Amino acid sequence: LDPSTSTRLHTLPARERVEYKGEWYVAKKGVESVLLIGIDKYDAAPQPDRYVNDRQADFLLLLVIDHDTKSFHALHLDRDTMTEIQALGLGGKPAGTFVGQLALSHTYGSGGKDSGQLVVRAVSHLLFNVEIDHYISVTMDAVPEINDLVGGVPVRVLDDFTGIDPTLIQGSDVTLRGEQALTYVRTRRGLEDSSNINRMARQRQYLTAFQEQW
Repeated sequence: LDPSTSTRLHTLPARERVEYKGEWYVAKKGVESVLLIGIDKYDAAPQPDRYVNDRQADFLLLLVIDHDTKSFHALHLDRDTMTEIQALGLGGKPAGTFVGQLALSHTYGSGGKDSGQLVVRAVSHLLFNVEIDHYISVTMDAVPEINDLVGGVPVRVLDDFTGIDPTLIQGSDVTLRGEQALTYVRTRRGLEDSSNINRMARQRQYLTAFQEQW
């Protein structure tokens, strides 16, 4: 965002401007955003007759592509962040909003396109109503497939996984393959530090290594 004090800001559509700590900012041109959503289930089939589901948005990353500079930036969002969420009632109609964990924004709707759009809405609201152009939603079974497309991803193991996978020894260098990749980026229970913050550190490490393999 580029700061500006021009009075014309007040005539711009709300999605093109934002106020932060008393200063107005204009959205930068030539930027495109993609929200990556990782769902905590294997089943991807939506249930069109339902207005709630049990699938949470476990992983959230906003990828911002700057076409002018040919660069990109990634914003990794904590699933536990509290923000405004749109609730749905019978028939899938909006039934007000509430403040809850960002991950829960996906639990309304059929689990398909409508749920993805609700996640986009929640993330946009969290980020001062910035416009999000696209989103990609994948279930857990996609992780091993995508991982193996690049021949596996090398990492230095950050946590002691030996009670879960004896080959993932803390401090050792391994190339993650198949389901092992999902174990590394998803596991929390059974680790010394089971917080989502700790898991996010592993996810960022993995994504950096994945990018280098690509």
